Amino acid sequence: MLHTALGVFILAHAAVTGVIWLVPLTEGAPFNPSHSWLLGDSRAIAAPLSVVLAVGLAVAGVALLSHQAWWAPVGLAFASAAVGFM
Repeated sequence: MLHTALGVFILAHAAVTGVIWLVPLTEGAPFNPSHSWLLGDSRAIAAPLSVVLAVGLAVAGVALLSHQAWWAPVGLAFASAAVGFM
């Protein structure tokens, strides 16, 4: 049960990581997702990078759900990069 919940959580994190930079910016948004402390206002770099991070996290989530032993280092690497990116 915990194994499945963690895998689903990683997949959800992958979806949020990818979508947050691809959704158009609106005036009433609670925060400005087009600004990264690392990349500044460079949405042209941030959007493709967020997709790469999302795919990496999704691969880790699917690997966890399919009981692959290598999911942890991949998940840790991409999760750390995603946290640093935001």
